[in-house]
Amino acid sequence: MGKFGVPMPKPWPECGYPVIVKPSSQSGSVGVSEVENDEQMKAALEKVSALHDEPVVQEFVHGKSLSVEAIGDGEKARAYVTTQVVLDSGYDCKQVICDPGILSPEADEKFGECIRMTAEDMHLRGLMDMEAIGGNAGFKVLEIDARIPSQTPACILAGTGINLLKELYLTLSGRGSDPVRRPGASSYEHFYIDGARMYTTGEKAFSHVESPRIEKGLFGSDEMITDYAPGRSRWHATMITSGKDREEVFWKRKDAIARIMDECGIEEFIDGSPEVV
Repeated sequence: MGKFGVPMPKPWPECGYPVIVKPSSQSGSVGVSEVENDEQMKAALEKVSALHDEPVVQEFVHGKSLSVEAIGDGEKARAYVTTQVVLDSGYDCKQVICDPGILSPEADEKFGECIRMTAEDMHLRGLMDMEAIGGNAGFKVLEIDARIPSQTPACILAGTGINLLKELYLTLSGRGSDPVRRPGASSYEHFYIDGARMYTTGEKAFSHVESPRIEKGLFGSDEMITDYAPGRSRWHATMITSGKDREEVFWKRKDAIARIMDECGIEEFIDGSPEVV
């Protein structure tokens, strides 16, 4: 990435404190530490060593968590749609937002160029994503993942009409594609209902869902992936809502949450977020 001038967090010790220490081969927040002094650095490196992994030590950067996908045929690659990843209190992804206003047009174009150039240099044959932190004033790339993401394809499909799995098939079968992005926005979000409380949760917590099914229009959503049943006191849901813009999605999501609480006798809605560093 450095060869193409992709903006990245500065390496240690060039950057000074605070820094992020993370294992190079893990997923999510496993083994990750925010470090502000030498004593904390020692403990963070020991944590990574205990995972039998190699540490990456970089400048701490803050802002929105961003993601974009690319699909390549081994020679050429195409960048797709920028999404925003929202984290729960355990730094797990609780929501994906698809909206053309996540970045400025200039920053969005630059983000797409970063993943396209990286994918073509790797001779990517398949699908990968690139993750960054930042906003309209700029961003810094954290990592790439050479795999099909678990959540963003459904959010992008709901918000834009672009089916990344279809794009992958068309690209690798040599048919090519020219997807048209439909104007719109969407939200893809995980919930857990436990008695009289409703929580937003990360995808790891949602994995405890039992016999999930797709329900269209449930509680006013576009669709849900859920194990809900009338009268059940504990259940999970991934709720997908879409609209012509982010404001319409916000109100549709809010109304759906209100319906769930009203119809299921829920007294408290808990929406956890990471501790601010």
